[in-house]
Amino acid sequence: MGTVDTIIGLLLEKRIIPSTELETLRKRWFTPERQGKDDAEQFTKWLVLNKYVTDFQGKMLVQGKTNALQIGSYTTLEIIRTGVMSGTVKVQDPAGKICGMQFVDSSKRLNIKAVQKFKDEAVASMDLHHPNIQGIVEIGIGNRQNFVIRELVEGETLASLMARKGKLPYLQASRIFLSLMAGMSAYQQKNLTCGPLTANQIVLALNKKNPRGPRIVKIMKGGITPQLLSADLEMDENGAVMPSRVMHLDTSPPPVSPPPEEENYKVGALFFKAVTGQDLKDFTHQVATPKVQSYVPEVPEEICSIIELLINPAVDQRPKKIANIAKGLKVLLLSEEDMSAGKGEETFGVSETNVREPMTGGPDVALVRKVAPVARVAAAQDMASEEPATLEQLLKEFQPNYRDLVFIGLGCIGILLVVAFLHILTGWKFINLVCLILGGVISFSVEKLLEWRERKLAGGTEEEATPAAD
Repeated sequence: MGTVDTIIGLLLEKRIIPSTELETLRKRWFTPERQGKDDAEQFTKWLVLNKYVTDFQGKMLVQGKTNALQIGSYTTLEIIRTGVMSGTVKVQDPAGKICGMQFVDSSKRLNIKAVQKFKDEAVASMDLHHPNIQGIVEIGIGNRQNFVIRELVEGETLASLMARKGKLPYLQASRIFLSLMAGMSAYQQKNLTCGPLTANQIVLALNKKNPRGPRIVKIMKGGITPQLLSADLEMDENGAVMPSRVMHLDTSPPPVSPPPEEENYKVGALFFKAVTGQDLKDFTHQVATPKVQSYVPEVPEEICSIIELLINPAVDQRPKKIANIAKGLKVLLLSEEDMSAGKGEETFGVSETNVREPMTGGPDVALVRKVAPVARVAAAQDMASEEPATLEQLLKEFQPNYRDLVFIGLGCIGILLVVAFLHILTGWKFINLVCLILGGVISFSVEKLLEWRERKLAGGTEEEATPAAD
């Protein structure tokens, strides 16, 4: 184990404590009245008790396994073997930020194609900066193993919440799953896997910037195909932390990520269970889609339609893009009279879907179009009641296209030409009149165009929703 001075040297070498704290540590330990100042084991226990080192670091110091204290440039804080972060090493980077480290599965460490797939997915995931996903910070090599550094997320899992409450109020569940779909949309737009997508791998994390504010829904272990990563950890004979070793190497082609329809079904099954309290596995023998309202009659029909569309037994009838479903769910939430949580109800932040790609058709798009007029009215009411309108909000609601701008522009030019002609004929100056008339024309045109657009969109929706007569 060595002496006290040896342990202090290791703490500095492994960057467990900064050199600026060394003098303070020495003064606190080497006091005249302390018994056993040179007892290394007692010193290690004191370090743990006073939070200079973690329990894991203290055990490694006592056992002399100093290689376990560092992986590459990262300081090892703890090996997590249970819970949502199972199979992760809790580490601290040189800047002091605490993260989670995962290794490539040892059976695939010599599989060139599998390792390359891991690197490609990790690099693509590093470009994603979305509040509802567990971010990837870096990839590297430590202890001769490929690893990925992820954001460290702590909080209650969705599984724990549902076990505690049985089933969730449909509005609360909708807010959670809207954020979940927003994170999934970010992954699917990059053609990346959303990860395990189980209730145990969805965390309701505290907002570090506002601990008392709404919790943030996080998708855990996404971006990288789960089969590529090690699920357990061990230490070799020298104390180095690494993925659990296996007897045989896997030389088969790298695993294929599940298609979006399969991932969308998973989130639909979770949504169904959160709202009804029923596990969808109990309905696997049924051909027809189980109806949400048969268990919870108060859930609006449109939200039931979204859940039932996701869990449709016919794979070709499920949505291919979760972004379209997220749009439909979002407008339904906007159409509710009270978006705030009830008294005593836990709150969850709702993220923007941030979807820029067009909707190209299918049952999910029809559902979005069905509820869109209701959402536009609700959004306009919220805007009018909560804060004064701004130019940006006006343009967002107006959504002028090229034809609209040409129409307004030609009207203004026509008025200017008439005023100029009158000025040539009479010699009078009409500048005040011009400003007054232009302002009136523009205001009138904007108002009429908005009314016309609303009537046209509402009429188009009614035509889509009404089946044609035979």
